[in-house]
Amino acid sequence: MNRDELHRRIAERAYFYFLARGGEHGRDLEDWLRAEAEILAQNKPKKSTRKRTTTKGRTSSKTTRRKTRSSAKA
Repeated sequence: MNRDELHRRIAERAYFYFLARGGEHGRDLEDWLRAEAEILAQNKPKKSTRKRTTTKGRTSSKTTRRKTRSSAKA
């Protein structure tokens, strides 16, 4: 989405909030910031859900600590 399109979408959403309040003036900045946050959140790239792989035969330090703690109690 280019800059002009982003601006247009934010303006439309802010105008929607203005109308939803019955056209009450004086809260334009609040409407704009709310609209901007929503539009940007919708267009935020999603994080990858790919799982991390480990090298075969290696254990993580967390697993090693657990084994060490349990063997120390025995």
